[in-house]
Amino acid sequence: MSFENAMGDLNLPLPDCDLVAARNYSLDKLSMLKERIERSLDMLFTRLKSLHVDMDTKLLTEDGFPRSDIDVIQTRLVRVQIIRLRNDLKEVIDIVDFKIKDMFQEIKLKTNKVDPENRGAKWNCKQLISFAIVEEVEPNSPAAKAGLKSGDKILSFGHINVTNHKHLQSVATVVKSNIDRTIEIVVERNEANSPRVSLKLSPSTSWGGKGLLGCKITEIK
Repeated sequence: MSFENAMGDLNLPLPDCDLVAARNYSLDKLSMLKERIERSLDMLFTRLKSLHVDMDTKLLTEDGFPRSDIDVIQTRLVRVQIIRLRNDLKEVIDIVDFKIKDMFQEIKLKTNKVDPENRGAKWNCKQLISFAIVEEVEPNSPAAKAGLKSGDKILSFGHINVTNHKHLQSVATVVKSNIDRTIEIVVERNEANSPRVSLKLSPSTSWGGKGLLGCKITEIK
């Protein structure tokens, strides 16, 4: 199969992400763009799965020839699109975070009030209502290294919060899109001295156990 035919066979309606123009988008438009990218990433990972490969599957034999038991061309094409969309998604999330911080700064300047409990800044940490709970944290896993504990209730996971986690589907997408990158999360735990904790989590494929995080996350319903 030629490169051109493989591209046509993919038939994937991927979003056209103009990151320069996106800096001038409203938060609503940015949210829609982010969701389109996330849906496209889900679709691409599904395509990889249908090809019986993942992002780490070797495409060459030991003597350097393309493997004959998998579709090397389509796998490479899908991987390229995943890498591109991961970068686009990170950029869009950074733009959203910047706009949210800027919006709250403007509100603070307009109201000219000081909140002794810093509730405004905390609301900026993703409308702190727990939507998931951490279970079964594996030793030496990315979750354990980040400081996650069994029983922690997740208040925010990157840009994901109680309003947009889509039954944790969005959490899975963020994890897959940020392998070996840092995701900022906020958890609530039943400890008097630290009821709310901010952590940095880095999904990994090389920690030696199952999954990218090494923990089980369950939706709170």
